[in-house]
Amino acid sequence: MRRLVLNRLRLQWARYVLIGLCVAVSAAFSTASFMLSTTMNASLVSSMAEGSRNADLVIATDNTYQGPDQQMNFATMDQVNEIAEVDGVEAVWPQPATYAAMEGQGSNDPGLYFTVAPTDTSLFPWDLAEGAFPTEEGEILLTQGRAESAGLAVGDSFTAQPAETYQEAPADGSTDAGQVIAPEPAELTVTGIVDVPEMSSFTTGWVTQSQFTAMSPQDSEIYVSSGDSLVRLAPGADLETVRSGIQDLLAADDITADVLTPQEQTDQLLEEMSGDSNIMLAFLLAFALLAAIVAFLVITTTFGVLTAQRARELALLRCLGATGAQLRRSVLLEALVIGVVASALGVAAIVGVGFALSPVLPDWVVVAVSARDVLAGLGLGVLVTLLASFGPARRAMQASPLDGMRGSRASDRIPVVRSALGTIVFLGGAGTLAWAASVQDQAVVGIVSGAATGLGLVLTSRLWMPGVVYLLGKLLPGRTPSALAAANAARHPARTTTTATALLIGITLVATVLTGHAVAQRSVLEHLDERDPVDVTISQPVDDTAVRELEGVGNVLSVDRTDGETHIDLQQGIGGGATSDALSEIGAITGADSWETGRVALDKAMYVDILNIMLGVALGLLGASVLVSVLGIASTMSLSVLERTRENSLLRALGLSRGQLASTIRREALLVAAAACAAGVIGGWLLGTSVVSAMVTPAIPVLLTVPWVGFAAVVLGGWLTAMIAAALPTRRATRVSPVEGLASVE
Repeated sequence: MRRLVLNRLRLQWARYVLIGLCVAVSAAFSTASFMLSTTMNASLVSSMAEGSRNADLVIATDNTYQGPDQQMNFATMDQVNEIAEVDGVEAVWPQPATYAAMEGQGSNDPGLYFTVAPTDTSLFPWDLAEGAFPTEEGEILLTQGRAESAGLAVGDSFTAQPAETYQEAPADGSTDAGQVIAPEPAELTVTGIVDVPEMSSFTTGWVTQSQFTAMSPQDSEIYVSSGDSLVRLAPGADLETVRSGIQDLLAADDITADVLTPQEQTDQLLEEMSGDSNIMLAFLLAFALLAAIVAFLVITTTFGVLTAQRARELALLRCLGATGAQLRRSVLLEALVIGVVASALGVAAIVGVGFALSPVLPDWVVVAVSARDVLAGLGLGVLVTLLASFGPARRAMQASPLDGMRGSRASDRIPVVRSALGTIVFLGGAGTLAWAASVQDQAVVGIVSGAATGLGLVLTSRLWMPGVVYLLGKLLPGRTPSALAAANAARHPARTTTTATALLIGITLVATVLTGHAVAQRSVLEHLDERDPVDVTISQPVDDTAVRELEGVGNVLSVDRTDGETHIDLQQGIGGGATSDALSEIGAITGADSWETGRVALDKAMYVDILNIMLGVALGLLGASVLVSVLGIASTMSLSVLERTRENSLLRALGLSRGQLASTIRREALLVAAAACAAGVIGGWLLGTSVVSAMVTPAIPVLLTVPWVGFAAVVLGGWLTAMIAAALPTRRATRVSPVEGLASVE
């Protein structure tokens, strides 16, 4: 049987191309999800560990906020410098951090984040691009990126204004009031420029310790633990002995700190980040699992059709002595080979793409892949393929030799267990979702019940999808091609339902996301408009000429002058870019500070941008499941055409033209896609509206809306899917002559 299966795969490989692509896409998506998590962790850890690579030990002070009655765990600069006196320590580099605004910087300028330059420059992890380290007050070393953005070079000077801070009154019962500490501006000269890789450090400048003390907003020399202290050991010093001595010194001053090697710190950072990366990984894997579910449906349908096509072959094998168990193993072996080969190709392709993109990615991104990432993709692909083949394998084992020799097909009975389970899940999910939507502020319940409702819709599709296909078949224009297309779709309801369901999942999810975005945006913006009806308020006088100019600004709906103020209403639903452009024009016309007067408009634009980003991410991730759906329809249509070779040839012999045959196949694909689109769009709108209603608070009224443009794109996508899926089967069917087709043996 093994040789028979391998020969069949070799000789009939064209029948397995599309199913292999489905498996490859699912495996690639899974590996990509894990690989993205691995790359993110490797990149962040590599960037963060870059700053301590020349040190032997790192002192990381714990400055966690303990409560209003306890002080932060700070250490003075003198206390940190005392570490240099510990036996075995050659040099210490404390890195306090503070901020200063640079002269002439704009509102979006990041300013200057600076620390103390090391006295032992061998601890400095990066190489100077030009110039030298600061050695006196009034000198500063800048990163190359900060120098370029500020237009500075070695030898240039600028003024830095340190940040103010509020110091609370003493807690000893005295009557002294708190005070605002505002250090004097400092004139700094650039002595050197260093090329620091992006994300490796948030520090953009280094000054001498005395200069830092003068510019610090604190009233004493404070070492802030947001910057670690780096320690270099003397030659021959024992690391553990030095570590113990440093810990004893810090403990004597009641300072809690971790004294770690750079590798230990890297491992700690990786462990701390694992929580956030696991959340992102779970989010991505949810979409990978979705693509796998769609692939499962496609593979089940494809293997079912292949098994039905080989009914005579399987029956002949049974007559020659093959047992049912052997036939079952042959189908499972066939699935195993396809799963292994396709999964390996998909994983190899996505890993190759990841490393190929490495040169165009930012420098701080380290593309990485682990054995876990590769095994996850291979395991998912093989597992889905094997699970999907169990049903066809069981039918192959149970086939009667006599029925098979007559060429009978498997029955299209309704799956009772799956349908009953689906009905229970659907009714339970829909009822819970309706309750959550009426109560509101039930985000978790709404999402879970919405997912259950969608799952129930898919599980029960065999009960209602044939009826939808039948009704739509009655609406198809044309005579003979339409009648034949509807009859072909209705003749095998199980296969038609499974094919449509694969596309139904993708369309329902896309429609749900589009509806959720539209309803959430309209509801939130209407709520904000009721709370703050005026987008832009200008208090200074505005003459009639300026009002007319304001009315001509893009995205401005109305301009009203009331009680000495000018109120401007902007178009609802515009993002941050369009809002900023409008505010800039308004500021140029009126001379007002547009960023202050347009605060409300900017707040609304922020919500629009956030929702748009979420929409883009969701639709992008859903692309894999939609792609698998397209491949599924193409695969099923191809196999269906092969199965009906003699039937199509007989129709041709009876007078059906090539054009009519091609039209029949295209209309059948269109009919399946139309059924999936109709059910998916309606179901998606109901799910999206209900889930958003369950998630928002009662203070926000849910306003029903229909994303007509998005739905039109979905329907157009369904039509294109049908045309693409039917292209190759149509070409293959029309090229077979009636005589050749009638002479073929199934």
